[in-house]
This record gives sequence, structure tokens and C-alpha cells, in this order.
Amino acid sequence: LDGSTVIYAPYYMPLTHAKYRRDKQAFIDETVQYMKLIRSDFLDSDVLAATASRYDYAQTVCTPGFLALMPSMQSKIQGLFFADTSHYYPEDRSISESLQLGGKLAELTENAMRDGTSVHRSGK
Repeated sequence: LDGSTVIYAPYYMPLTHAKYRRDKQAFIDETVQYMKLIRSDFLDSDVLAATASRYDYAQTVCTPGFLALMPSMQSKIQGLFFADTSHYYPEDRSISESLQLGGKLAELTENAMRDGTSVHRSGK
């Protein structure tokens, strides 16, 4: 990488909280202001890209037998992999689990590319 840093700023709150319905830019602006409190030399121009998203449900509820129901990260489309927070099972949702799962997806993709299966070939 080029030395850039990714900052993940979680805002966990109930759907009924007034802040939950704010627009994306309000969350980004608030995060930048907090960064300036943490690092006095932090500038608006330090932000190369920013986004905000909402996830209505905090995490998957894992019932007995959940593992047997969980889909594979390999889709039916050759070379297409996917995952969501349910793939953290049996661990709880966390940044470290996100990074670990991202690593697994990268490894699957890399293996598929090396094996020549990363591109869907019609008729095969």
C-alpha cells in the first residue's frame, strides 16, 4: 500500500436513536471532528475518501444447527466469492474478524486466479 490509513469509526445505536437517521455526511463530519481532537495535526484534506453505511441488524442470530445452514463463500458463479457477518461464526462481530474474513476471501480469490477459475467461462 501507499502508507495511507483506513479509519473505521463505528456508531452503534438503536434504530430509534435520532442520530441513526442523519445523512451520511453528518457521520463523516462528526468523525473528522473527533479525529482532530485525537490528532491536532489532522486536516480535512487528510481524508482521501469517506463513506457511511447503516446496518439495521447488529449481527446474525445463530440458532442451533446454524453452521449447517450457512452458505459457502464460493457462489454458484465460478470465481465469485461473497461473505457477510454471519461468516464470522462462531466468533462475535468485530474489526479483527472482519480483517480475518477479508483475508480468507482474498486467499480464495488469489487461489481461483492462480488456478484459472477466477473468470466465468460460458459453456463449461
